Amino acid sequence: MSPRFALPVILALSVGAVAAPLGLAQFTELAKPRTTTILRGTFTDSAKYTGVGTATVTRRATVRTLRLARTFRADPRSIRLRMYLATDASGRTHIDLGPMVEAGAQTFRVPSRVRLGRYRYAIAWCAAVDEPITQARLIPARR
Repeated sequence: MSPRFALPVILALSVGAVAAPLGLAQFTELAKPRTTTILRGTFTDSAKYTGVGTATVTRRATVRTLRLARTFRADPRSIRLRMYLATDASGRTHIDLGPMVEAGAQTFRVPSRVRLGRYRYAIAWCAAVDEPITQARLIPARR
């Protein structure tokens, strides 16, 4: 018996049914890990600046990603933006996820050492003036 047909035959024998063999494409599709949204939030204005859009944190296997929607827009006066994950809206305690642009969809990898139960704010931070531009409070996504 070839390895290509081994899994369907074993499954069929174990349940007492006859199953059609899975092709390589179907088997590969079944083996792909699913992407799950675990946190989401909506950007709000800070004291001096504006911002709109949404952020989501997803997990696929062991990789966690912060994604900004294509509708994301930070205040046009902001320059040298960085994306922070922070413990509160002030951004005092944060993890720097890297540089970002003022508008549009963007993706940032969340390091595995980051405890998302503690870092619940996504903040667009202006490095030029050392202030938050816009922030989103990340809450658990509904399943």
